[in-house]
Amino acid sequence: LTLSPEFSAGAKIVNSKTFAFVDNGAMVNENDAGAVAAQDVAIVAGSDTHMMGIAGSANVAGFAIGAAVDASLVNNQTKAFIDTGASVEARRDVRVEAHAVEDVLSISGAIGGGLGGGIAGSVPLVSIQSVTEAYISGTVEAEGSVLVKAVNDTDADAVAGSFVISVAAIFGEGGLTVGASVGVIQITKDTSAYIASGATVNADADAPTSVQVYDGTIDETTDAFNTETIQGVAVQAASSEVVTNLTGSGGAGGGGLSIAGAVAFNFVDSDTQAFVGNADVNTAMGAEADQAVNISAVNVTRVAGVSFNVQGNVSAITGGLDFGDIQNSTTASIRA
Repeated sequence: LTLSPEFSAGAKIVNSKTFAFVDNGAMVNENDAGAVAAQDVAIVAGSDTHMMGIAGSANVAGFAIGAAVDASLVNNQTKAFIDTGASVEARRDVRVEAHAVEDVLSISGAIGGGLGGGIAGSVPLVSIQSVTEAYISGTVEAEGSVLVKAVNDTDADAVAGSFVISVAAIFGEGGLTVGASVGVIQITKDTSAYIASGATVNADADAPTSVQVYDGTIDETTDAFNTETIQGVAVQAASSEVVTNLTGSGGAGGGGLSIAGAVAFNFVDSDTQAFVGNADVNTAMGAEADQAVNISAVNVTRVAGVSFNVQGNVSAITGGLDFGDIQNSTTASIRA
């Protein structure tokens, strides 16, 4: 029998940095005596990454060998901040927000057909490293509200399939088919919103506007985090991970031997934190009675892994494994 190897591989790498900031020593609206009442300051950074990769292999030979590998790698940094030594004033509201989205799909498939059988394997790999930060380490004075908010939403999907047909085994001759599919998704994230130690932030709540915050409860119907509106200082961190990993393998040949395995690995390490350090917050005199402080952190993680095998042989060895490791931390705090 002749051997005919067929290989397919694809790789995509994204390194992204998106920053919006007021730098050290900068003064914004230092003299706003003549400013209109609707004066706002917004420092907002946003990134939106979408990626799709497909690798495929199809081979017909005496003994077919095929493999397909796709790797999708994302390294994303999204930051919005008011730096140490900077000063920002506004007649109404000051907003410091960082928003990031990663949406990655990786598909790998291998098909082989041979007189004596064949070997086929497929591996999709998704790796996402993401840092999303919004913070104040300088001085902020707002007559309305101050919002510090970091949001990261991640969707990762991997699909792997392999199938081999032995023509000889169909007619009663010996034949061997080997199929293997391995899907790997790895997500490491840090989503942080904070007022750093040494910062000064005053929000007098003396404006007709408000900011939306999480209220610490969950809707029993939708499983969504409930929100409310306040006036004052809000520090909000929110993140989500939706993971789907589907792997399948199989072989057909009637009287031959078929070996098939499908494995899905899912690793999620997502840290979400909102905090106020050793800072001066709402220490100025003259604030309105509605002045409030809300510090909230929320996280949603949904992981689905499916591994299956399909066989059409008299003798078959099959195995499937779905493995998930979730190491998430979600905290909201006031630090000394």
